[in-house]
Order: sequence, then C-alpha cells, then structure tokens
Amino acid sequence: MSSNKVAWCGVWSREHNNIRYSELLPRLPSVDRYYVHLNRWWPVRGVQRRLWQPFLVRLLSRRYPLFLCTAWWQAHLFRGRVIIDLDDPRFSAREQAALQGRNVACIVVTTERVRARLREAGVRTPIEIIPQGVATDRIRADRVREIRDGWREAGGEIIAGLHQPHFELAHELPEQGLARMYAVDRLLEAFAKVVAEEAHATLCLVGRPSPGVLEFAKSHPWLRLIGYVPHTDVLNYVSAFDIGLFPREVDAGGYASIKLLEYMACGVPVVGTRVSEMDEVLEAKAGIRADDWEAFAQWIKQLCREDPLRVALGERGRAFAAGRSWEHVATTYGGLLSRIAG
Repeated sequence: MSSNKVAWCGVWSREHNNIRYSELLPRLPSVDRYYVHLNRWWPVRGVQRRLWQPFLVRLLSRRYPLFLCTAWWQAHLFRGRVIIDLDDPRFSAREQAALQGRNVACIVVTTERVRARLREAGVRTPIEIIPQGVATDRIRADRVREIRDGWREAGGEIIAGLHQPHFELAHELPEQGLARMYAVDRLLEAFAKVVAEEAHATLCLVGRPSPGVLEFAKSHPWLRLIGYVPHTDVLNYVSAFDIGLFPREVDAGGYASIKLLEYMACGVPVVGTRVSEMDEVLEAKAGIRADDWEAFAQWIKQLCREDPLRVALGERGRAFAAGRSWEHVATTYGGLLSRIAG
C-alpha cells in the first residue's frame, strides 16, 4: 500500500480536458495519476467510461488509503477515504448524497457561494475553498504581438473575443441545456447590432466552429473564426483581445469560471450576462454585467469607443488575478492533501 501517496483516476481526451485538472494534477507530486485515455472509436470509449474506469478505481483501493475524486460518483467505488473536488457542481440529489458518504474526508469547491449553497442543502461534510488558477507564465509578448498584428492586417481595430472548446447554433445541439450553454445565436445577434454602429469592431471566436457557424461566417465579415487552439496557447489569443465576452445564458450556480479569471489575468475588460459567475468580475471592478442582450450590445459599443475605460477595467482585473497562479493554487492543494493524508 502507498501510504504517503494519493491516487487519482479519470478519463482523458487527446484534445480538451477540464482545465483545472489538466493544470493542477501535474503540479501535485503526492498524487499518482491513472489516466484512462479515451479511444477515438465510440464503442470503445463507452467501455472505458462505464467499465474500465470504475474497475480501476476499485483496484486502486488495494494500494492507496486516500483517493482524489474529480468525479463525485467515484467516491462510493473506493474503499478508503476520498477527497471530492467539486469543480462543476450540479446540486442534484445524487450528487449531494455522494458528498455525504461515510468515506468522504473533505469536499473542495472553488467559491464561497458554492459552499454556502451546499450547507443550505444540508451537506455537513468538511468543505474547503481552493479557487481556480491561471497560467500567466505562458503568455509571450512576441506571440501576442504576432496574433494581434495578424488580426489588424485582416481588418478590425477593436477585437471582442470569446474562447471555448466549440461553438454551435442552437438548432445544431440535441439537448436544450447544452444549446443554451454553448450556442452563440444570441451573441451573433447582439454583435450584429454592434457593427451596425461600430464598423471597426470584429468578433473573434477561438474554438472549433460547427457547420452552422462556418456558414454564418461566410456572409458576415465581422466574424473571425480562429479554430481549435491548444490551451497552452489560448492565453496569448486572449491577451490579444480588446474586450472579453461571456455570453452565458445558463447560471452555473455560483462556481468560478476559469475563462473569466483568464480574461482578468490578461488585462482584458469583460462584458457578461446576468449569471453568478460574473460576481467575481464585479468584485474586481473589471467588467460589466449586462441586464439583457440589448444592454450587452450597448456596453460593447461603449467599450469600443472609450479606450480609457477599457484600460481601467483591464488593469483592475489584472491586479485582482495577480495572486492566482496555478503554482500557488497547487501549493495550497498540496497542503490540504498532506493534512488529510496525515
């Protein structure tokens, strides 16, 4: 049995994974990581997710006394004590039951809002707050200049941008929840109102576009599709934005958004919607939360016109995010693992 080590097991993609874990896990020397690398063929992927991963978690119980769960449903599979990192809580009855399992030593959340909501729901397990981080050490001034100069040459003096793994139109997504989370229909409608008055504005989407988004871009020259960018290079693109956009229509329930922290760390002012993830931006005085889509477009127009306002918001965000490196977060996390393992 590895008494001084902590086990972790999870599925892993060749491209995009949960940023918190892809950044944190390699920085935690006390954690032995067991990756289930997903096969490209979907039947094999199903076996890996539903059979092999649970079997591996049970097997690790024989070697390790402590397990770091980044998927709450794994907790009951492990015989020893577990720590559940709740990066993306759903607040479902099944999730809350798992959080109160007898072997759960601690729950880790990213904000006080999530902890308060869990307490209100009756969860009495110890809860620690370890926030999200940002890898500002990956920002290269020469790379940012290269990206920015390329965008200017193609046209567009003010760049408003959004990055996420993929972009779709609502009708292309089978589930209404996903459609509201990742569809860009409302964003495109709002930005069309922006360019009607601010012809020098450009919308950049950094991520993989769907066929519908590709077709839309053909007839709207103010939309620039960057395509998939590895997360190791994303912050260079974000740093080239003049305005960071957060057009989320679904409130996530209070957990912290890494995207918003990245905007702030890069000195990019934010225009967002009325969702609780924007609370941190408002606390930092680094952006604006629009009441509706009309106001969303109006605020983008105002930031296009007012350079001093953009700079002031951006600098406040940079100052707020200054102490949020992943190295700092990992040090805090490592201390928690040591205390519980001890």
